[in-house]
Amino acid sequence: MLGISLSVMQSRRMSARPVPSAFAPQDWSLTDAATGGTLVVRTLRLPDDGGVGLTTLEISLDGGEWRVLNAAILGAFLVTGLADHVETSVRLRAVSDVGAGAASEPAHATPTPLPVAPGMIAAPEISGAAVVGATLIASAGLWAGEPAPALAWVWRRDGVAIEGAEGAEYRVAPEDEDRDIDVLVTATNRVGAASALAALTRITARSPIATQTIPPQEAALGGWWGLDLSEYASADAPLSFALVGGALPAGVLFDEQTGMVHGAPTESGTRALTFEARTATGARSIPVSLTMRRQMSNITTGGAYLRRPSALGLTEGPGLRRKMTFAARFTIPTDNSVGSTMFDLTGRHSFRVFSTGKINVGLFPPASAIAVAS
Repeated sequence: MLGISLSVMQSRRMSARPVPSAFAPQDWSLTDAATGGTLVVRTLRLPDDGGVGLTTLEISLDGGEWRVLNAAILGAFLVTGLADHVETSVRLRAVSDVGAGAASEPAHATPTPLPVAPGMIAAPEISGAAVVGATLIASAGLWAGEPAPALAWVWRRDGVAIEGAEGAEYRVAPEDEDRDIDVLVTATNRVGAASALAALTRITARSPIATQTIPPQEAALGGWWGLDLSEYASADAPLSFALVGGALPAGVLFDEQTGMVHGAPTESGTRALTFEARTATGARSIPVSLTMRRQMSNITTGGAYLRRPSALGLTEGPGLRRKMTFAARFTIPTDNSVGSTMFDLTGRHSFRVFSTGKINVGLFPPASAIAVAS
């Protein structure tokens, strides 16, 4: 009976032994092997074995069932058969004769294939009209490589790189006429680089758009101004227009289909604008200089002379002292606070100036007159 009691006590002491502790985050690591579908588990320190001794290490992938990784030793162990470019979650635990320990916190890594230098599968090509003002487009071609290569374009004129032409598109310049244009596409990754040249394109035709020089434009602040670009460009194909340089002043609108630029500018200064007349196969630049001025606040005339109102067939009344007629272009203030308006007084307009500085404008054909109140 004593032997039975001792055996039961020993069994209870055996079953009371603890399972292994969990791996702490600093006790192990998970990294990509970069060889294709493979991760590396490294054990840096084994957890407490509870005085029994550890037997194996087990892992669980993406919350799945546990499987044996290796014997319970320090080292690096491969986890294979995984999908490339898909993140994998891994948990680790130690096992002893007593049982499996608690699971570690999950670690995450993404398997990647073995790096491969870029290689061309299909060559790049150039498309677009070979005329001045047209846009050429270079395809990237088709490239292999791991990791996927980054692509760069360099356009060349007669074999020499064109400064600033480093995208997939290139706008043909006037200096390209009768020259050979090609593009060098380079694929690069961390393993290496490879290049391919698109076929040569000879620029043999100018844009079929005729343009005329537009004289400097002037506009009065708050006054209407308009310019029809279609009067300065012509082509055998339908035209459209675009603003490619400078910015329109506030208050001025632009219609790309008709080429009309118009409005009442509200800011002074000179704007250097560049428009383009475009067809489906080319374009021509149309430079425009637009100056907006705040006109003078005093009346400026030339060749003015005085007349009495009766000389103009008008009846004098209280406050109407004299009339002056003008045959000159001059400026007058429309309102002391907002500037002035330009009039061409050549027998078409007349106005009255009152002591408050305000102006009334009316029509007195055939003569033009200024009436000054006393």
